[in-house]
Amino acid sequence: MKKLTRLAIAGVVAFGLTGMTVPAAHADTPGCVSKQEFRKVKDGFKKRRVHRIFDTRGRQTSIFRVGGETYESREYKPCSDRKYGFVWVDYVNGRLDAKYAYWG
Repeated sequence: MKKLTRLAIAGVVAFGLTGMTVPAAHADTPGCVSKQEFRKVKDGFKKRRVHRIFDTRGRQTSIFRVGGETYESREYKPCSDRKYGFVWVDYVNGRLDAKYAYWG
């Protein structure tokens, strides 16, 4: 019985790998940030990496330069409450410096 089960699983996996095409980059939550995605990003991540994890570029709310440093804030829509919730990320020189969220 175990052998039959293993063969069935192997067949399903083999069909899945050859019979289906999967896009290279699949956005699981396009246009919004889930709590799981929010927890994945850490201080020091590059902005481009954060955008890949969030599946969105969000909206730039401010940017300014002081003493050779660039400070940028971006707002993203949360998946849980798009009307009242928010996800806010601050970047310094293109790297995540602080993050805040209200899930509503």
